[in-house]
Amino acid sequence: MDVLYLSSHDFYDFVWFRPQHIATRLSRKHRVLYVQPARAKKWRRLCKWCRLVNHNENLHIYDPPVIPGIRYSKTLRRINQRLLERGIRKLIGRLGMKMDACIISTPFMGEFAKRFGENVTVYDCNDDWTSIPRLPSDFLAREEQKLMKAADVVFVTSRELYRRKAPFNPSTFLVPSGTDVEHFSKCLEQRLAAPDDISSLPHPVIGTVGSVNNTKDNLALLNHIAESRPDWSLAIVGPVMPDVNLDEYPALRDRAHLLGKKDYRELPEYLKAFDVCVLAYRQNGFTRNVNPTKVFEYLSAGKPVVATPLDDIRHLDSVISFAERPDEFVKAIERCLDEDDSPDVRRRRVEIGMRYAWDPIVDEIERHMTRQIGA
Repeated sequence: MDVLYLSSHDFYDFVWFRPQHIATRLSRKHRVLYVQPARAKKWRRLCKWCRLVNHNENLHIYDPPVIPGIRYSKTLRRINQRLLERGIRKLIGRLGMKMDACIISTPFMGEFAKRFGENVTVYDCNDDWTSIPRLPSDFLAREEQKLMKAADVVFVTSRELYRRKAPFNPSTFLVPSGTDVEHFSKCLEQRLAAPDDISSLPHPVIGTVGSVNNTKDNLALLNHIAESRPDWSLAIVGPVMPDVNLDEYPALRDRAHLLGKKDYRELPEYLKAFDVCVLAYRQNGFTRNVNPTKVFEYLSAGKPVVATPLDDIRHLDSVISFAERPDEFVKAIERCLDEDDSPDVRRRRVEIGMRYAWDPIVDEIERHMTRQIGA
């Protein structure tokens, strides 16, 4: 099977999201052309335009050209779309691909559904795009509805997304995101050493991994942790996005350890140093539709987890402590620090994480696609 993957994420991002995991696993048996998103800010990276990288024998990563100003000009946007389509067509021909399937993971690419003669068009819906601030919600709502009607198969990652999207397409399936258990369970290896910038922090280390932004992260909650327990080391592995004004959260700014962006391959080494992992999310329209993969990664690392109660992880209350109010959240972390963290307990968490391993999830996606191609 040959697969065109029109992705919402750059393949070599510091954190791997759903598209990278799916594309990588599909490439074990199938040829995949992975097209990175055509974002306007990329116009400065002229040296990388039209670059094709062979990640492995079957997986090809394409960075398309981008014309500056596409956000403000419909004419430039149409020109950019034509350039993108022409570039993809040339690569399809150059690679000799048959175009069995096209997976689209963002409504921004929805107009390309059925454009390349694929046998099956898949919309892989990972987020509620219309609830993301600073994005054109009306435009995305229109494009997503057209994409869902054009798609032969729709995958959604959360129960709330399924409730909202299934009425638009009868072939909608709930396929949650997962975790790379083999990668994150390296934390259990005795020989694995934490990097210097985190191994030097005083314990206990309370940590979180991922970009920090105002859309999903409860910054007031993180600020309360740093303020109320200065004897803890609050470590954040990932970039602080431009929409966050740390001056509004002085304890987070002055006391937290903002370690910045790290390579995905290094994440187990950083998780190794965490005594407790936290998922401090806001309760809003965006997070109601989220299936938080970080939780499964933390469990795969064998770590205790304290999280805000999101619908898609409430059933994991046997291995996750839930709290919403700041004082309750701090007390939940304290309980985790006091509880048994023996090797048997850690292995139990990893076993739970294994239920959400990526391999069977991608196998299910593949089955739906091949069934549709056969039909």
